Amino acid sequence: MDIESRDENLVNEILGVYEKSIEHLNGVMPKESMEEIKSNTEKMIKNIENLIIVKNDEENIIGFMGCEDENLEMLYLHPDYLEPHFSSRISFEFYSPSRR
Repeated sequence: MDIESRDENLVNEILGVYEKSIEHLNGVMPKESMEEIKSNTEKMIKNIENLIIVKNDEENIIGFMGCEDENLEMLYLHPDYLEPHFSSRISFEFYSPSRR
């Protein structure tokens, strides 16, 4: 699927994956810190040079990563897909400045 921009629906779906991926930190990290990181993550999703979206067979977003200046700046995967028996095909979509 070719998406020209990072609209609010896409950003919200990605943030849902982010929230699920950090839920296991509940009790380890203060809620205020988690909210601050979420806010920063949302800004990065909207502005990072290269955003890579990971989807499952049903085309649901299950992970994402962002790269800037050849550095991996963020990487999150839905916890349901961290299981050792996970064997579903994962597809990647690459969002670069030329596709924004």
